[in-house]
Amino acid sequence: MKTSNRIILLLSYLILMTLCFSTVALSAEHAVVLQYHHFGDNMPPSTSITLEQFDQQLKYLSENEYNVWPLEKIVAYLREKKELPDRCVAITIDDAYVSVYEEAFPRLKKLGYPFTVFVPTEGVEKGIKSYLTWEQMREMQGAGAVFASHSHSHDYLIRRQPGETEDAW
Repeated sequence: MKTSNRIILLLSYLILMTLCFSTVALSAEHAVVLQYHHFGDNMPPSTSITLEQFDQQLKYLSENEYNVWPLEKIVAYLREKKELPDRCVAITIDDAYVSVYEEAFPRLKKLGYPFTVFVPTEGVEKGIKSYLTWEQMREMQGAGAVFASHSHSHDYLIRRQPGETEDAW
C-alpha cells in the first residue's frame, strides 16, 4: 500500500476513533466497545493494529480517564437499565491469535484493563501456532481476562464452499 494511502487510512481511523469517544462514550447510557484482532506490524493490515497505534489508544484511554470495564459488566448494566459511568469502554479481541498473549496482554495487564477474547476453538485444539494455547488462556484468565465462544471452526462464510448448494449456504 502506498504511503499516502496509509496516511489517509490512519487519519481516517483516528478521526473515527475521536468521534466515537467524544460522543458515544461520554454518555452514561452508552458504552464503546473496542474490537481488535491482531497486534503488531507484521500482521494482515485489514485486521491488525500496529503496536504504536495500540499504545497510543491505551494512552488515550488512560490520560482521558476512561472507565475500562469488562464487557459482561457493561451488558449487565444495560440489561438492568443501570446507569453506566461516563466514558465507559470495553475491550474485546476476536480470534485468539497469539499476538494477544505476546503483545496485547502485557500492555493491558500493566494498566489493569479487563478484556474479553472470543475464541474459535478448532485452531486452539489443533495446536495451530498462530492461535493461543489453552495454557496461555489460563494465565490470562488468572489475570482477569474473560474468554467467550467465537464458533468452533471460524468458517469464512462470505461465499459458498466448493460443492455447497445455495440452500445449504
